[in-house]
Amino acid sequence: MKECNAIGRDPTDIEITSGSHPTLDEVRRLQDLGVTRFTLPPPGFTPEELERGLEKYGNELISKAS
Repeated sequence: MKECNAIGRDPTDIEITSGSHPTLDEVRRLQDLGVTRFTLPPPGFTPEELERGLEKYGNELISKAS
C-alpha cells in the first residue's frame, strides 16, 4: 500500500495471485498479505483422484478460508 500511495496508485487496482499446495494457515497468511486469488494445482489426474482432492480442497480450505 505504501508504495502504491507513493506513486498515486490505488492498491485495490492491483491483483496479487499465488499458488501451491497450501495449508489453511498458509492461505490465511497470504490473505493477510493481500493475496486476492489463489490457484490450486490439480489434486490428481484420474477422475477418482480429482473428485477426492477437490472435495478435500472444499472441506479443508475453501469453506474455512472465506
